[in-house]
Amino acid sequence: PGLKFLCREALSVGKSAFDHPLSSKFDEGDALVIFDDVFVPWDKVFICNNVEIANSAFSNTRAGPHINHQIVTKNMAKAEFVLGLAALMTEALSTNETPYIQALASELITVYEVSKACLEASISNAKMNEWGVMEPDSAPLSAAKSSFTSAYPRLIEILQLIGSSSLIAVPSDADFDSDIGGLLEEYLSTDTLDAKQRTKLFRMGWDISVSSFGGRQVLYERFFSGDPHRTAALSFSSYDKELVKKRALEIIDRG
Repeated sequence: PGLKFLCREALSVGKSAFDHPLSSKFDEGDALVIFDDVFVPWDKVFICNNVEIANSAFSNTRAGPHINHQIVTKNMAKAEFVLGLAALMTEALSTNETPYIQALASELITVYEVSKACLEASISNAKMNEWGVMEPDSAPLSAAKSSFTSAYPRLIEILQLIGSSSLIAVPSDADFDSDIGGLLEEYLSTDTLDAKQRTKLFRMGWDISVSSFGGRQVLYERFFSGDPHRTAALSFSSYDKELVKKRALEIIDRG
């Protein structure tokens, strides 16, 4: 009875899937949990005040590479979606041949392809671990995971730059059934999309890059694995640097 949950406000309760295509389906709750005079079943607790086990359980069980495999799979899927959405937006705006826009979109391709390559490398270099479990190579997964904390905010920034003002004044579903519906059909249609198709596309772009849901997603990815600086430091400290140091010394000695 002493367990208290302080939940943030929901982002899309009662809102239409047309107007909020992502937040109406994928908004996950965040809460502050307060343990106020709660009953703890101590006979069920198997780690308590054991710092050594708490600090080593993650590495000793070899859970990290498998968790990171799932994380990078998630990252790759997000990067793929943003890339596809950007491609559709450039076509709708007839900017897909503009060099500046192409340069921006190429960054999306890079993040997606690097994530995919790291994932595939981890699978190709998988080995049996000491527990008899096939384990993906951790190095490419760690690199892909660490880079995504800064890559995802950039992906969303690029969507904003590509969509520009088209991501601001986006009609709602109800607007098409109002007295200005005919005007929307006339002025928002493009060579490839009718007004409602165009609006549906940019509603999706708005929800991932401009809305409260989109802002929460950016913050979520920045700190997905904790403080990004500590995560990067851990990546460096745990990386096997002996081979690269050996190669560097060989080149130095040749000089």
